[in-house]
Amino acid sequence: MPDKDQSQTIQEIRQVMKKINQAWLKGRPQELQAYFHPDIQFIGPNLETMASGRAVCIDSYQDFINQAAVRKYSEDDFDIQVWGNTALIRYAIDIAYDMGGKPHADTGKDLFAFTYH
Repeated sequence: MPDKDQSQTIQEIRQVMKKINQAWLKGRPQELQAYFHPDIQFIGPNLETMASGRAVCIDSYQDFINQAAVRKYSEDDFDIQVWGNTALIRYAIDIAYDMGGKPHADTGKDLFAFTYH
């Protein structure tokens, strides 16, 4: 069972993750600047680097927003682990969107690593 301070940290991390996802879902990816480390990397399902650097990663959200219309997005099954000033958050996503006149649907897991002071 997490202690009181750790429980508060877990809630704060979950709120930050919500702000991150709401920023791009609402078409405001520039807000991600406040949350992404300058050296952030997006790693794909086969552990390949998909994007590297804050500007490139934010641009990838902007590119998606420009090309897709999200019909459904949900998050579930949150797991947040905290060690000192480091945290990992893993959660399931379910998204449906239209792109290029065609419907798409994806499910999977996202993983974010956070450091904080």
